[in-house]
Amino acid sequence: MQKSSNIWLFLLGFAIPISVALQNIIAFGGGILILAFAVWNRQLHVNRWCYAILATIVFFFLSEFIHDGSLSRTGNLLLVLLAFILVAQHIKPSLLSRRYLAVGLLIGLFIGLGIDEYRRPEYTLWATSAAKYANEAGFLALVTMFLAFFLDKPWRWVAIASCFWFIVMTGAKSSLIATACGLGMFMLIKYKNSHSIKKLLFAFTGLLIFAIPSTIYFSGETIHLSAEQPRIDLIEHGLQIAQHDHWLGRGEHQFSKAEIEGLRQWLPLGHGFFASSVKGMSPIHGSYNVPFHNLFMHALVEHGIAGLVVLLLLFALPFFIFLANPVATDEVAIGLAIWTAFCIHSFFELGLYNASAILIGLVAGLTGIFGSKRKEI
Repeated sequence: MQKSSNIWLFLLGFAIPISVALQNIIAFGGGILILAFAVWNRQLHVNRWCYAILATIVFFFLSEFIHDGSLSRTGNLLLVLLAFILVAQHIKPSLLSRRYLAVGLLIGLFIGLGIDEYRRPEYTLWATSAAKYANEAGFLALVTMFLAFFLDKPWRWVAIASCFWFIVMTGAKSSLIATACGLGMFMLIKYKNSHSIKKLLFAFTGLLIFAIPSTIYFSGETIHLSAEQPRIDLIEHGLQIAQHDHWLGRGEHQFSKAEIEGLRQWLPLGHGFFASSVKGMSPIHGSYNVPFHNLFMHALVEHGIAGLVVLLLLFALPFFIFLANPVATDEVAIGLAIWTAFCIHSFFELGLYNASAILIGLVAGLTGIFGSKRKEI
């Protein structure tokens, strides 16, 4: 069972950066088999903290049903997240399991380079096919970089350097910020009482000195810093929209056809990228959904203050669990570092979408950050 689970983790890690279809076939095919086997043999252990995630899922399903009488996409994604937390917990995660996932992701990440037609001309590298934009590709590299800490030397440092180079060369500033925050959390947890903090701070400063100019200048071209203005405008307009439906939001089918035609009042259509996105949108069940490039703003617009509070509590849950029993093992420190990066990434993108729900669920289960008991594996 353990050997086949490790092979499944490797294949899934390999597929996630390369192909959405292949990723889903391997993820859900293998995941369902593992869960079915666990249920059949009465071996599935549901940690008490998982009920908090389940309660969050129920909230989003009920909220969306009240709004539109339909299923919630956010609820579906959180259900995927919970399912893969349970799968990873059931296969009794070991150091070898985490290594299999890390190696699979690393190989898939570099094979997937440039194979998708979605690309940004100002970025040196293109995104991979399962991550259609550079921010998403950078996030996959970020998770892979932290998982590479489980590899043996010298491959550990080769893999970490390769992933960091990948992040820098995508030009994904959100991934660089998330990397910095993740590393900060890792140092805070693991080395707060150790002299090793001096070495890590020195190395971290060196990475920042290299990263900051690299994200502004490379390939002889300058990244336009004003490119972030549309996101700032989206947040401002999202807050304006939320003022009208502030308690339970507008629902996940945000705008009617009439509203989308007058969307200039709501969104910054002066920016070409977002103007073309809005004009090219197709209605879903007769309505339109605008991505706000911020998971929390998206939750506020769709599910109001109640939805935002529930989502923030869910994201804070692993930290509450850690504070209740702060045992800083390697897997917990790395797991919380990745979760911190995931939280920061979600301020710039819809972090639960694409491959993130599957990957973060696996990482959360493999590192035990949703577990109430701590022990060195």
